[in-house]
Amino acid sequence: MTTSWQELETQLQEVLEQARSLQERLHQIREAEREQAELQRRITDLETQKVPKEELDHLRDRLDLLEVDLESRLLTWDSFKEPFWQVVRFGGMGILVGAALRSCM
Repeated sequence: MTTSWQELETQLQEVLEQARSLQERLHQIREAEREQAELQRRITDLETQKVPKEELDHLRDRLDLLEVDLESRLLTWDSFKEPFWQVVRFGGMGILVGAALRSCM
C-alpha cells in the first residue's frame, strides 16, 4: 500500500509542476500579447507622424520577432510528446489486436 501512496504523491508532484509550467507560459503569453498590442499601437501612431523610417523599421522588426516567439512557444515537442506516445501505443495495440483477430478467422 505504501508504494501506491508514493506513486500517487509522485504523480501529484508532476501534475503540480505541469500546472506551474502552464501558469508561467500563460503569463508569458499575456505579457507578449500586451507588448504586441503596444507595439502595433505605437507603429500606427508613428505612421501618422513624421518619424525616421529606421525607428518604424525597428519597431516592425521587434513586432515580427515577438510574433515568431509566440508561435514557436505554442508548438514544442513537450506539447506533442504525451499525445504522440499515446497514439503510438494504442495504434500499435490496435494493429496487433486486428492481426490476432484476423488470424483467428
